[in-house]
Amino acid sequence: MGELVPLSASTRDKLAKVLSLTDSEIEAEALAAVMAARRIMTANCLTWSEILAPPLLSPDEDDETDDDADEPVTLSVAEAVDYCLDRSAALTAWERQFLVSLRGFERISERQHETLCRILAKCHAADER
Repeated sequence: MGELVPLSASTRDKLAKVLSLTDSEIEAEALAAVMAARRIMTANCLTWSEILAPPLLSPDEDDETDDDADEPVTLSVAEAVDYCLDRSAALTAWERQFLVSLRGFERISERQHETLCRILAKCHAADER
């Protein structure tokens, strides 16, 4: 979880196919589908939060860009922290302290990742105002 990386299209498609099998009325098939999804997630170092959250986009990405607009831009933890700290006026003291505490870490926990995503979204929304 060091890099905040969106799902690849092939992994997303594979997961979607496997998870669609959870609709089975046969309990064993539905359970097997969940277990298969977990294996895919583990093999790709993914968490449920990373699967369900939208990809992190570069804060300066313009909606009116060229053909590359469909390709999400990934941010490292350090890049996301720096982006947010550059907009510290939009942050609470706790959020600033949290971001500073992440400096120097290449890997962060799932909960830290979720909090970082929330703060990044807040900073991005402040930029759009």
